[in-house]
Amino acid sequence: MRWSRGRAAQRSRRALYRRLVRGLPLQVFHLSAAAPEYTGEKSSRVPFYRGRNTLMVELPPGVTGRLRIDPGEMPGAYRLYHIEIRGF
Repeated sequence: MRWSRGRAAQRSRRALYRRLVRGLPLQVFHLSAAAPEYTGEKSSRVPFYRGRNTLMVELPPGVTGRLRIDPGEMPGAYRLYHIEIRGF
């Protein structure tokens, strides 16, 4: 039985590694006057990879109010070094 648990853990680690190599999404949710709640349709996704990344997320016109940043889909520690918001 120990062997099968080891094999399952090994498959799980391989699946995790494939996701890290492929990239995890950083998702930024935004609000607008027409949609005052966070939804997947009102979000932008950008892939990031293990290690330090520099990402730029473009938001559509009409974004008002707060933003919500989800740094990844997997449990873990994520460190945000700097966030900059610019209006053009």
